[in-house]
Amino acid sequence: MDNHAGEAMSTVEIVDANAVRTIAINRPDRRNALDHDAIARLRDAVDEAVASPTARAIVLTGRGGAFSAGAYVREWVEISAGKKPRPARDWVGEAWAADKALKHGMVTEVPPADGLEGAAMAFAAQLAAGPTIAIGHAKRLLETGQTRSFPEQLEEKRKAGKICGATEDHKEGFAAANERREPRFFGR
Repeated sequence: MDNHAGEAMSTVEIVDANAVRTIAINRPDRRNALDHDAIARLRDAVDEAVASPTARAIVLTGRGGAFSAGAYVREWVEISAGKKPRPARDWVGEAWAADKALKHGMVTEVPPADGLEGAAMAFAAQLAAGPTIAIGHAKRLLETGQTRSFPEQLEEKRKAGKICGATEDHKEGFAAANERREPRFFGR
């Protein structure tokens, strides 16, 4: 456990175990509905995790059997006025069952409810043990690939390759392959 073991920020709880930081919305009495304070605390917790040299993977969860009911409506009245972002109109008010989310590609796996936390932690540990700098660049390239031109995307891929090729993890990956052993990545 790292220095955040069980630290509570009122509506957000932070737990570090090995290289995995768990950030939990802790408002089970309101099904973890997000008000302005909870969102600010979540943002701070995620920013801190991203900047942390010891947190190599992040699990975002909710306490009390629900991830989040969504916006805490009493504090979000202003959403109903003016121009709304499309996702808010498309998603608010309709709960999706796990099988529907899987069918539409929103999730890649639906473990049994009693095994969800274990599956999430195992996946996070697997990510944390990998070359996290390269994983991050690959994720960004996938996210931006649909909005860039082909030449722009190739240039971003070249830049990412240069950055990743200069990491200790890159050297470790080659050394492990040459020595026919499992690599030990450190996120550097």
